[in-house]
Amino acid sequence: INPTSGTLVWTSVSYINAVAEAKDGTRSRENFWKYELGTQLYLSFRKALVLATNVHFGDSVSEGGGNLPDNQRFLLGGTNGMRGFPSGGVLQYHKDAGPQTKLVRKSEKNDADETIEYEEYEPVVGGDTVVNGSVELRFPLIRASGLWAASFVDVGALSDGLSEFHGNSFRFSMGAGIRWLIGGTIPLRLDYGFVLDRRCGDVD
Repeated sequence: INPTSGTLVWTSVSYINAVAEAKDGTRSRENFWKYELGTQLYLSFRKALVLATNVHFGDSVSEGGGNLPDNQRFLLGGTNGMRGFPSGGVLQYHKDAGPQTKLVRKSEKNDADETIEYEEYEPVVGGDTVVNGSVELRFPLIRASGLWAASFVDVGALSDGLSEFHGNSFRFSMGAGIRWLIGGTIPLRLDYGFVLDRRCGDVD
């Protein structure tokens, strides 16, 4: 629960059969393989400092080349890999640093109760591929009470394919936090993160 030394390597593979939307907007039933790889490393320095690092990679493949269903796409933000961002708040980005968008068909009723259909561009939420990691330094504030502090840096990026990653895909945040170790083992954690890259004005 609160490791101070050692290494962890993990993997996860999922098979998904779902209706997916291709890049041209058509929908069809597809089979997906979704897999994740991760590693964590913990180093203790004289029991006064703990350096914790984490690296995570996730990807997916499908026979038809469609995107993962919305409820299966990788997300970044909040406690899910990028502190300082809202949950799911990390977007995909073009090489020119602008957010990736997609054309969405919508409909609504006007005052005359007529249905009006239109199209609108919206930011792409989540991704079929994810890369993220963090480095965290922990140190005791009041050791007898199990109160520790930490500083951290998080980095991550999303895309709809490994070949679509580039330098402007990655977002960064940093911050600090407090950990109260209940019984010296179970951490109760409070973190506050700052977004270092404000390319998206909606993120605060």
